[in-house]
Formats: sequence, structure tokens, C-alpha cells
Amino acid sequence: MQQHFSRLFSKGGLSMDRLRTLCDLEAAGSYARIAPDDRARQSLFSRQISELEEFFGGVELVTRSGRGIEITKAGRELARTARAHFRQLEDFLTEHSGQSTEFHIAAGNSILEWTVIPRLAAIRRKHPGITFRFTDMRSSDIVEALREHRVDFGVLRANTVTHPLKQRKAGSFGYRIYGPAGATETDLLKLPMALMGSGEFRRSVEDLMASARIPMAVAYECQSHSQCALLVKEGVAATVLPDLAADVMKGYPSIQPPWLRKYKREMAVAWRIKTETSAKSRLAKIVEDALAG
Repeated sequence: MQQHFSRLFSKGGLSMDRLRTLCDLEAAGSYARIAPDDRARQSLFSRQISELEEFFGGVELVTRSGRGIEITKAGRELARTARAHFRQLEDFLTEHSGQSTEFHIAAGNSILEWTVIPRLAAIRRKHPGITFRFTDMRSSDIVEALREHRVDFGVLRANTVTHPLKQRKAGSFGYRIYGPAGATETDLLKLPMALMGSGEFRRSVEDLMASARIPMAVAYECQSHSQCALLVKEGVAATVLPDLAADVMKGYPSIQPPWLRKYKREMAVAWRIKTETSAKSRLAKIVEDALAG
């Protein structure tokens, strides 16, 4: 172990500042995005990456093509390793300085609004040492963010969780068609539709309606279920929403036709927290239990 450390620190070029620059570059994709309109800082960052490459024996961390750059596989691996160590140092600082413990949680926007936030709302009253940061992400992006230690927990489709992530079941939900106040059940399949613009959910709904020979006129393409729900409340469209929307759509007519009843999603809580601090581990378990419902 001592020989290993002496090899690491036998020459200059390795520093937390340089590793942070690599992490920032890997997230931003270019020096210009890290330091817009500051050519001097961009040059500094480029030099820091070159120094890291030299320190690690000439390994290529970025490839340069004209004015553009791309992080190499080795660069992404080093950034992921550095990010994990930075998180462990933050955990140590939190443990021994009395600061709040922050958990960064990622999920789709409607999952955040209708499931995650309600489940976590009461935790901080019991545990004031916890703070939360929420980010709207698709399931595939959550998996990558967890692997790279950019988020602590993800609530996502169970079939997207892969090794080395850990997971717990967080329930399942189906879908219903909702319409404006006063609409009859017959009206719901005749109204203009509001649906999310792309992705597996949109394709599945289109396929299900096509198989049931139900014409679908999409008048509003939205980025979230929440936007679709708002259009229903405005009285201009019907939409397909998860069962999770039952509370926010209370009082609005809904149906669940046989062709839609079989469409369900299994959800999971996934994480990749590695910490040696007992306090962080204990609080993480509290958050995990709450998210799993």
C-alpha cells in the first residue's frame, strides 16, 4: 500500500483541482461551456488536462479534433472514479462538521411531483439533517447518472436498472384516460389528445390505440405528464396519465378501457451509494425506505 501511494505521489500533476476540471469537462463537453467568454481559463483547463495525461503516463483523456474535444473511455473512467472520491470526502466533511446531508434524487417529472416529493415531504421534519435536490431525468439517463455518481437515488422503470446498481421494488402503476370536467366517458375517446412528444410511453399508447382501432388526434405534444394534466384542466384535451395522478386529477372523469388495462409499469428505487460514515448510511436507508413506499 505504501509503495502504491509513493508511486502516485512521486511526481507532480495530480491534484483535486485538476480532477475537478476533468469532471466538469466530462459533464459539460467543452472548455467553452465550463468558462464561457474566458479564454484564459479555457487555456488553464486545457493545460490541467494535459498535466493529468502526463501524470498517468501519457494516457489520452480527451481527443482533440480542430476546436472540438471528446472525452475518451479512459477519461470517463477517471472522471467517474474522481467523482466517487469527491463524494466520499464530502460525506466525511458532512459527518464531522455538522452540515446537512444532501441526497440528489432523479426521476421523471411526474414521478417526482406525484410520488417522490410527497413521500419525502415528512422526512425532514423528523430528520432536519437531510436536504434534497431533485432532477427531472429519463430512466436511461438516470442509470448513467447513478453509475457516474452524479445522483444518489433514482426512481425509474425496473427493467432499466443494471449492474452495479442496487435496487428495490417501488410498486407498479397502470394508466387511465382523463378528460375535462363535465365530459362523458364516451367523449373521452373523441376529444383531441395531449400526449408526451416521444419515447417508449408515446409509442406504446399509439400501438395500443391502433390495435383497438381507435383514431387518435394528438393536438398537444408535451414534455411531461404534468403538462398534459394541465391541458385537461384547461378543458381543451383528454390525455393518458398514470394511476399516480389520481389525487391531482380528482373530480375529472376517467376511464380505463380493456386495451389500456394491461399496460403497466414496474418501478424501482436504484442507488449506488458507497460511504463509510455510519450517519450517512443511516440517513440513506431512511430515504431508500421512503422512496420504496
